[in-house]
Amino acid sequence: MKKMLIVFLTFISLLFAGTGWFEDYITVTVDGTPTQYYLVDANGRPEFHGTNFGSITTFSLTACDMKYWSDTQDRGGGSFFWMVTDNSGTPITEATEVIWNQSYLGGNNYQGIWSGTQNIFKDLNVSHENNTYQLHIWAKSWDTGGGQGDSWLNYSGGGNFIATFFIPEGALPITLAAFSAAALNGSVSVTWVTESESENAHFLLYRDGAVLAQIAGAGTSTEPQSYAYTDQYVIPGRTYTYQLADVSFDGEETQHPRVEVKVEAEYVDRDYNIGAAYPNPFNPVTVVPVNLAKEAAVTATLYDMTGRPLTELHNGALAAGSHALRIDGANLSTGIYFVRIGVNDQMHVQKIALMK
Repeated sequence: MKKMLIVFLTFISLLFAGTGWFEDYITVTVDGTPTQYYLVDANGRPEFHGTNFGSITTFSLTACDMKYWSDTQDRGGGSFFWMVTDNSGTPITEATEVIWNQSYLGGNNYQGIWSGTQNIFKDLNVSHENNTYQLHIWAKSWDTGGGQGDSWLNYSGGGNFIATFFIPEGALPITLAAFSAAALNGSVSVTWVTESESENAHFLLYRDGAVLAQIAGAGTSTEPQSYAYTDQYVIPGRTYTYQLADVSFDGEETQHPRVEVKVEAEYVDRDYNIGAAYPNPFNPVTVVPVNLAKEAAVTATLYDMTGRPLTELHNGALAAGSHALRIDGANLSTGIYFVRIGVNDQMHVQKIALMK
């Protein structure tokens, strides 16, 4: 009888409790080991906020369990958010929203369940290695007409739940030096260059959100690698979006920024295309893609702001195909520089910025 009374009083307390959260956790998988970290009502169990994960080589969110209740039963679902910042709180990645599936537990009690993979490293590159960063988590349930507004789950005082982690050298799967797409003779030439690769099984090339091709990676390599793919099935007059992803031997997929290219309705035969330097700004290395439909005489020189030549990057014939002009600014000062590239009798100039 006493047990039934306690259950009844607990139900009544929830029924008139307003809107709230309890027993909320996310599953964090670090170096292959999943652990539940509680955001609310940990009761001695691992808490996410304030955790220092230390030096890690793989880092992902793989599940969540969010319980919430509402007097008016107007909760129609919800989501959690995550974002990476530097150790001072300056955003490194954009906030990513992950929508959960709602389940009804009884009374005004609802539950949000999600499982999948959110790769915390997905928008990071090698410049973030050997540094400490923060992973921010927060959540909400949605108001679907009850007039209460969205219910936000934040740490006390309104801030995010924050944990720290350190990225050691070699933790990120690849160092992408360049990625470009160019319309060339009625097709699209997609090229990319990696500075290094770690446990990289293959690349996935997406076109307009769908996988276009799978290209083998170099596995683990500390040497630059060049890749190219020609998309011959394009329609003149259309604009296409291409995105590259690398997939580790463990099946972890990391997506990289998209590029767009327009195929002219009445294209003019072009023997070459020069892509934009990537990254730009850079420190200390950037790469300029050069795509040649046939062999050509190519010159490339780096100049400072005064027009003084600093380094001859190339001078001679290049075979048909995709090439990467590598610019190393390790011995240069922070500032603006110009790259002058000549292909046969045509000259092109790009501005690049070195930021140390």
